[in-house]
Amino acid sequence: MLGLLAGVLLVVYASVPTRNYYWDGIKFALRIEDCGGTFCGSLVDPNHLLYCTVGNYARWVIERVQPIRALPLLQGMNAIAGAIAVLILGDALLVQGAGLRITLTAMALFGSGATWWRYASDANAYILSVLFLVIAFRIGSAPGPATPRRLALMSVAHVGAMLFHQMAVLFTPVAISYVIVKSRRRASAAVRCVLYGSVTGTTTVAIYAAFFVGITGETGLGSFVPWVLTRSSEAAVASSLFGVVRDTALSYARLLFGGRWRLFLTYAWDPPILAAAVVLAAVAVWLILDKRNERQTFRPVALDPAVRLMCWVWLVSFGIFLLFWEPRNAFYKLFVWAPIVFLLAGWMHRRCAGDVHRRAGKAVVALALVNWIFVVYPYSRAESSPLLQFSRQLGDQWSEATVLYRELRLTTGTSATSTRRPSGCTSTAWRL
Repeated sequence: MLGLLAGVLLVVYASVPTRNYYWDGIKFALRIEDCGGTFCGSLVDPNHLLYCTVGNYARWVIERVQPIRALPLLQGMNAIAGAIAVLILGDALLVQGAGLRITLTAMALFGSGATWWRYASDANAYILSVLFLVIAFRIGSAPGPATPRRLALMSVAHVGAMLFHQMAVLFTPVAISYVIVKSRRRASAAVRCVLYGSVTGTTTVAIYAAFFVGITGETGLGSFVPWVLTRSSEAAVASSLFGVVRDTALSYARLLFGGRWRLFLTYAWDPPILAAAVVLAAVAVWLILDKRNERQTFRPVALDPAVRLMCWVWLVSFGIFLLFWEPRNAFYKLFVWAPIVFLLAGWMHRRCAGDVHRRAGKAVVALALVNWIFVVYPYSRAESSPLLQFSRQLGDQWSEATVLYRELRLTTGTSATSTRRPSGCTSTAWRL
């Protein structure tokens, strides 16, 4: 059943990709198409070191059989990664004794949350990084002590997450808490914490250093550290308490719900929206009229305290940082979406009766339908993207010599450029 649900989500992600593209995804796709299957320095972005490189070689392999544009390829990679992450999270819950019903409900909630659904069908590095974090968490949530083999596997997954997005470094306290709680002796716990941190950190830094030297030819620490910490000048840091509270609350809410009223009104009479609205109304009526009490047929089992601690450390570690780093952006909250769902599922299994589980399942179905109506379907239409509208309206009027510029300033003072054109524009060069 878990595999079936993950398969359904994969089909939905892949068959209804967003057209309201994340701008960085377009930039990544253009860089990949510029390189044409060979390694280029432009593929390497220190914030998400391997994402473009993996996409570049994946495209090279696929094009041995079938030509493919880079953007849909990156979207397909994220669809697969998103569905696998849902499956692994569900498996972790099942191992903890959460029960099949609550596990499926939690998987559906995780996979149909507005922000996760949107970015799992778009091109970005977040989904792959979160996938590796979920894998590391699944390794740590298995019953039994923290053996060297488990620590090695967790370290590999953690390194993978950091290579796809730097923010995954904040998972380090989660791994340390796992080692401390799951080790039988304090002395061995301290040694293993040091070993985990040194091996994981050294491996990650070595890979970063190899890419840095390869593309710049420099070896000085004074240039390496600023390169690793490169960020866009558009990145915002919260400046007021009110702004932190407001933006954080709204961004967490968008993990569940999203969309724009204007887009909904634009497509309100499309058959997919009408069909979903009818089903949503039926589910809502069913949920309201369902007064049946169901006897609890299972014995509530609390989450393993070590696993619960890992979830809380995960949530707090990332959550504190995200209070001040671009608090309004919901896509960064994807890094804490998994522990939120896991803790919620564990709480429901421990505290709630079977009839509540049944109603929760219906509520998640309603959530999925709402997000389909307001987010997924409207964003799958080309008209939802100002970029696509702009290029389609004027693309045929521009000559081949026309060049459009979008300046991207980085803290290092460099700029990324590309001369490839995005999907939807039949002529014209683009410089990003």
